[in-house]
Amino acid sequence: MEEKREEISDYQEVEEITIHVSDPKEQDQDGKKYTTYLISTTTNFPQYKTTEFSVRRRYSDFVWLRAKLKDAMEKSKKGKNKGGTIPNLPGNTFSSLLGGGRFDAAFIEERRSSLERFINSVSNHVICRFDSGLHSFLQDTDEDFEKFKTANP
Repeated sequence: MEEKREEISDYQEVEEITIHVSDPKEQDQDGKKYTTYLISTTTNFPQYKTTEFSVRRRYSDFVWLRAKLKDAMEKSKKGKNKGGTIPNLPGNTFSSLLGGGRFDAAFIEERRSSLERFINSVSNHVICRFDSGLHSFLQDTDEDFEKFKTANP
C-alpha cells in the first residue's frame, strides 16, 4: 500500500550566518599603529540588508561589541533567566602589551582565529543575533558604525 505524502506549504528555510575574519592589516593613525581585520558575512537572516557583506574592524570595535552584547544580555529577561553568557575575547599577551608583540604574525593569527570564533558564536546566539549593535558592527560602513557607537556607548 502506497502512502500519500502531504506537501508542506509552510516550509521555512533554515536561517544561517557564517562569518570569516581574515586579511589582518596594520594601520597607522596619527602615529598610533593598530591592526584591522576583514569581516566577511554570508547570511539569510532577515535582519540584515543583504545576504553578503564585508567590513573592516579593529580589536577595540570587538571590545565595544562585547560590552554592548553583555549589557543587552543582562537587561534581557531571557538572558537573566537562562544564565546566558557572552564569550570572552582573546586577551593580550605580555609581549603585546609592550608594543611590538601586537604585530607579531603568530599573535595576529591567534587573535584573528579567536575573533572569528567569538563573532560566529554571538551572531548565532539566540538573543545576541537580534541586537542592533551586532547588525551595525557586521554591515555598516565605517562612518555609520562610528555614528552608531557614539549614539550607543
